[in-house]
Order: sequence, then C-alpha cells, then structure tokens
Amino acid sequence: RRPTKRNTPRRNYLIMTLLAVLLVCWVVSVTMLAERSYTVPEVPESALVVLAGTRTPSKIQIRAPARNLSRHAGGRVTATADVRGNLGPAGVVIQPIPGTDWITDRWQAASNMHGKNIPGAHWIQLDFGTEVWVERVVLDWEAAYADAYRLEGSLGVIGNQRTNTGDPREDQIWTLFDGTDATQTARYRSVATEGQSPGVTTKTPLHVIHTIQFPPSVVHLQRPLRYLRLYILKSAMGWGVSLWQFDVFGHDANNIDGQPTAP
Repeated sequence: RRPTKRNTPRRNYLIMTLLAVLLVCWVVSVTMLAERSYTVPEVPESALVVLAGTRTPSKIQIRAPARNLSRHAGGRVTATADVRGNLGPAGVVIQPIPGTDWITDRWQAASNMHGKNIPGAHWIQLDFGTEVWVERVVLDWEAAYADAYRLEGSLGVIGNQRTNTGDPREDQIWTLFDGTDATQTARYRSVATEGQSPGVTTKTPLHVIHTIQFPPSVVHLQRPLRYLRLYILKSAMGWGVSLWQFDVFGHDANNIDGQPTAP
C-alpha cells in the first residue's frame, strides 16, 4: 500500500514555525549586540571619559583637540617657583619657542654654575589664568633631573602649601601624578634622552624628557584645575634640579561638555 501524505501539511507547518522562531532569535541577538557596541558618532574614544570618585559619574564630550596650554593660552599663563636659582627665571619653562641656550633658557634650583643643590624640596607652578583639563604633561629636564616629584592641581594658588589635605572643598589640592609611586610611573610615565650636556666631559644627556600621559579613565579628569604645581622632592643626580620646559597639553574647560557637579 502506498504511504499516506496526510501528515505532510502539519510537518511543513512545524518546519516553518521553527524557522520563524530562529529568525526572531537572530534579529533580537543582532539588535542587542548593536546596542551594546554603540558609540557617539564622530566623537573619538578618548573624548568619552567615564568619571568616577567623589563626583557624579557621567560622561564628558571634548569639543576640540588637546593643545599645548603652556605655550598657546593667549599669553595668560605664568610660572613661579620657590627659588630663583642661578640661571633663567621660572618663566623660561613656558617660552612659546623653547630656548636652546644652556645658561639662560632653563630654570635651575642651584646656587652656582657647578650645580650646587639648594637644600630642600622645590616647586615650580603654572597659572593658566582659567580652568583647564589636563591630558598630558611633558617635563624637559636637563641632566640635573628628578624622578621623585608630584604633579598637583588646584583651583586656588598652591604656593608653599606642601601637603594635600584631602579636604573635599573646591579649593583643595589634589595629586595628578606621584613619581614616587612605582605603579603610577609604570603606567603613565615614559622617559627619553637627547643630546650631550656641555657641562660635563662624560656621556651625559642634554635633555631628559619625562612624558606623563593620562588615560581617559583616570580619576583626576573628573575636575578642572587652574594651577598646576610640579613639586620636586629630590634630585636624581645630586645637582640642583634643572628644567628646560614644562609643557601641559589639554583643554580649556569651556571646550568640555557634560562636566559633572559635586553631589
């Protein structure tokens, strides 16, 4: 007897139903994946900063590329230091065109041309004249460089205040980078050398360049600063520390959207 075809329509219905279910599952999966991977169009990843810490978590959007705030801030940046030293004034570290004169174009915390160290910790501070957000700092040291230093920010003058109190008020001092912290130096600081120092006969670099690059997720990006102080704890070479340039790259606060407010 020939096999019956009575069940064929039912079998086709079940197959079509199964295919429809699989199609729906595929559409849902693709939609969820697209939503998870979505980013704001035409905004670079580095411009989306997840903010954490004591302020309200949110995202910010940067409307302009980072620029050298030390050299191109409309002439409003000023530099001061705790000591005059024996070479150039503090202002030489923010010259629009970096100088090359070994005597006049660097600041040095030394008392004579032999580089005799002026005892104690020293600092050099930049006032940007307005609130800025910092992404990168380049310290162009001479051979008399330092490894042990802090970069400290504030909305008010720091001057000779030597401690970070942790006070949550708006005018507190906070640390952006601590050169005595091995974890931070490994993550954020790179070192390069250039040239030959004319002050010594042995092979000694003319420039020891420290670049401190902050990733978008670091906590200090949750707030702007007006003052940035390089607080030098100790010379690495025994001479009085000496600095050619103090370059700071970042953004004016008015180029930042979505700044969080204190809770």
